[in-house]
Amino acid sequence: MSKIATVATALCVTAISGCGHMGPELDGYHDGWRRATVKAVLTVDTVVSKGMIDDCRSAFGAKAAQMTFAWTSYPYGGSATLTQDRIVAVPEGFAVHAGDHVAINTRDCAQPLKALTNTP
Repeated sequence: MSKIATVATALCVTAISGCGHMGPELDGYHDGWRRATVKAVLTVDTVVSKGMIDDCRSAFGAKAAQMTFAWTSYPYGGSATLTQDRIVAVPEGFAVHAGDHVAINTRDCAQPLKALTNTP
């Protein structure tokens, strides 16, 4: 095999396998669980007026008044630079602060955030 063909083959294999797995997935990734970073801790009355945000506070109805929520951000579309913001419930008794890394569910607004593990 020529040197050019060898290099071309190596590049193709690298391109196919290198992007196929950008990092460890959460066990539940296919169920909507994503790694996210907490941007702020909120109440139901906190006004957020920044761009496109998925806001799950309304999913809890009157119960939301006694709940704490977290404004989170997670990578979107497989890109390291594109992010999506989502406001999710914080479970009662769970301490969370801006900058914390958590697991959130992007499909079900009723799912509160969880401690970041490989099994949310």
